[in-house]
Amino acid sequence: MHVLIADALPNEVKAGLEGLGMTVTCQPDLGAHALPEAVEDVDILVVGRTRVTKRTIEAAKRLSFIVRAGAGVDTIDVSTASGRGILVADCAGADANARSELACGMVLALDRQLRAAFGSESAPALGLAGRSLGLVGYDAAAAAMQAVASAAGVRVHVWAPSLTSTLASEAGLHHCSSVDQLFAKCDIVSIQSGHGLDGIIATAERIASMPKHAMLVNLTDRGRIDLTAAKQRLEEGTLGLALDVYDADDYGDDVPFAVDAYPNVIATNHIASVTQQATDAIASDVVAAIEHFVTRQGIDRCVNLANGETDANVLVVRYKREDGALAAVLTTLAESGVSITDVSTRLFTDSGSGYARVSLTAPPDSSIIGKITRDPKVIAASLHGQ
Repeated sequence: MHVLIADALPNEVKAGLEGLGMTVTCQPDLGAHALPEAVEDVDILVVGRTRVTKRTIEAAKRLSFIVRAGAGVDTIDVSTASGRGILVADCAGADANARSELACGMVLALDRQLRAAFGSESAPALGLAGRSLGLVGYDAAAAAMQAVASAAGVRVHVWAPSLTSTLASEAGLHHCSSVDQLFAKCDIVSIQSGHGLDGIIATAERIASMPKHAMLVNLTDRGRIDLTAAKQRLEEGTLGLALDVYDADDYGDDVPFAVDAYPNVIATNHIASVTQQATDAIASDVVAAIEHFVTRQGIDRCVNLANGETDANVLVVRYKREDGALAAVLTTLAESGVSITDVSTRLFTDSGSGYARVSLTAPPDSSIIGKITRDPKVIAASLHGQ
């Protein structure tokens, strides 16, 4: 397999992949515009901050896997990749401390108005102790940011689909019942990974509801903030904005202001992971992700596969290791109009029996399960958990 590393990564990544028997090409200076010409014979593409456009994906004849060496995949045209059956993964979590450090640093810089601190007078900082931080989504970086904020005397609120009020309380967090409530009550709002939301999160209505002198932080992916609405409050001087998803080419594209247009804006281009600690952790994660994909066809860390499997849609079959035993089960399901999305099998040790998990688009009718179990080659068949 041919792997192209299109951004600067530690030499250990190349060595680790070559140790897996892969051919590795390192071209860290390609850039987004030249990348399409370099991917024709590439099977796996590794990128950091370089954008992977529709043109790049369509130029790749053999590409099957794209790995973002960092958190988030906003620099990758995931829709086009999905349309061509290309898996996309990132290294979320490997840079959690680094992302938290940048987010906290940006909040401090906005509060202390560091951009305006030299050469001109600025209003006194409000300070952070006693103020409130709202986390939209809760991941490893959010947990690290919570620890720093709490130590500074900041009350931390959260909204996340996986957190109930009880779980939030156990984690030392104040639970918000909705994203709207979080925006309206928190002085600082940080958009994290793990929110499970599509499209714009910081809508015009939510931005308008934020307290005076609020701060809005986004280090995850693009398209999460209504920047036109944010621009209005930036002009009023009632909002501080911190972005790590800003490219120098963005002004006039989907960002309606230049990075230096307002003193209460801090914008960087995906530097959250740029610490030596994060770089080392991400390097290890990249190799692990590719090894898992190649040796086990692992897809658990891919971001563009729907998580449609539930226990009710998994048929567990224990069968005798005889010719045609499992094939007969799959044929019965297919003839009954049940679509199969995945099959995984294991063999029992020192036995002539096998174990299969058959993932389906919908739970099969009991009559179908009955027909399967009547086959003398089948020991038992049931829906998972039943």
